[in-house]
Amino acid sequence: MIKREHGGRRALALAVALLCLAGLGTASGEGGSMNGMLGDINLDGHTNVLDVQAGVTQALGAASQTPEGDVDGSGAVNIFDVQHLVNSTLGVGGLSQRVTGVVSGSGTGIRSQLRVIAVSREGQLEEAEVDPDTGAFQLTLRVQTNWALALCTGEQGQQQHQCLGAFEFPIGESVSCTLPLPSLSRGIDLDIGAVSQNQYRLRCGMGIRQMLGQLGAPIDSSDGNSNGVPDSVEPLMCRVRTAQGVPNTADVDALLEEMAACIAAWIEEYPSPDLTDTDGNGIPDSLDPLMDCLEAAIGDWLAEQGIAVPDTDDDGNGIPDFVEAIIAHVEQGIPAWLLTLGRPDLVDENQDGVPDYIEHHLSIAGMPSYVDKDGNGIPDFAEDFDGDGIPNIADEDWAVCPGDCDGDCILDDEDVDDDNDGVPDYADDAPSGS
Repeated sequence: MIKREHGGRRALALAVALLCLAGLGTASGEGGSMNGMLGDINLDGHTNVLDVQAGVTQALGAASQTPEGDVDGSGAVNIFDVQHLVNSTLGVGGLSQRVTGVVSGSGTGIRSQLRVIAVSREGQLEEAEVDPDTGAFQLTLRVQTNWALALCTGEQGQQQHQCLGAFEFPIGESVSCTLPLPSLSRGIDLDIGAVSQNQYRLRCGMGIRQMLGQLGAPIDSSDGNSNGVPDSVEPLMCRVRTAQGVPNTADVDALLEEMAACIAAWIEEYPSPDLTDTDGNGIPDSLDPLMDCLEAAIGDWLAEQGIAVPDTDDDGNGIPDFVEAIIAHVEQGIPAWLLTLGRPDLVDENQDGVPDYIEHHLSIAGMPSYVDKDGNGIPDFAEDFDGDGIPNIADEDWAVCPGDCDGDCILDDEDVDDDNDGVPDYADDAPSGS
């Protein structure tokens, strides 16, 4: 998963990446500063079977444990880290995340030569061919970093590509040029859906919140007390006990029993909810049906409990204000309840609609940077600043990035591979400037 040398294509891809990655911090894990990449136990610049062997040795206590071996950040190298290393080596999980998508549109006459190029903030490069018949592509990207993707033309082996634009990932009312992959992979493909081209912009039809929701662990459906409602959901529904007007003697278990079938159907439809809120009601779309379950059951339950429901209905929607107040009380507990599910992609403590764990790893499109100086959304590499008819990226007269001695579009103080040999400096016998 370390960056590979592809001649002129490498510089092009890196230029595209820095359109989105300029100014962002790295996301290299939570273990602090390391001698090498996470998973690269033998410090050779790669994560492979040799690291699996080293991980087994550390897990068995036959060798000193190192930060590179603690893949899951638990503080110790154990069998779980070994499994992550195995999955990473096979490209099916751990540090390896498969990303799939489809380039929309046919009849362009060039799709047979299209390639998706992905570059990380750290300079790792991956690319994939676009299927000429379906437009589908598949990449394997390293996690715990941020990636920029671009669509380019040209057959593999060519020294230069023409780039058609960088991918944009919707996030609320904005779009990010960066796709963060902060968590270890569970071996589930991340499907970014259809990507449509509009001039130099390639907009993904699916938002980042929904994308990452695919990767989250499903809601725990275990039911320890056998009342038909999963233990993980029960605390939220039981908030009716503390709603104004509901007596302490009310039998909430009867309400849960009434809702059990509806909740089971909801979990089957939304086993892995996300924070997408298209109607802007403050409740994730995936939780709206759960609130519908409560609304459908609560009227009969109140009647069975002998709780009087005033007829007042100020908004005239057919639901008494008293009932709406109870439902609203439950809804107010959703943010705190999401924290209990152990899903970082569902945590949004500031309620801005962006999962907290990716909030500082996004790059909002249209903000000027040294790779899009005028902030017009067109990468500098695709423009022709000196007007000689040669796009900047193919023009030897254009200085790609100031302060970039090796010309790879990564600033010198951030470059992890000073001599551009495809091996990180820490694993290189003779890095530039040594």
